[in-house]
Amino acid sequence: MRKTFNKSLLERRTFDREETRDAESPLLLRTTETGERSFSVRTRLHGKQIRLTYPKTVCTENLSDARAWARSMVDTCAR
Repeated sequence: MRKTFNKSLLERRTFDREETRDAESPLLLRTTETGERSFSVRTRLHGKQIRLTYPKTVCTENLSDARAWARSMVDTCAR
């Protein structure tokens, strides 16, 4: 299910392993059982599925940069 990432979603603390897809980009919000959160993207490279992790922390200030990064990574891998 895709959700529009917003402040309340990004700041929500959960201790379940889950992936939430962004409605506006190929970005994913990944959460682990310990509460760690990261932005990532899944794409294909030479026919194999890969996952790339955004190097900065999850916060609303990084959201627009993370979305641009995700689009860029998908475009780069497609070429």
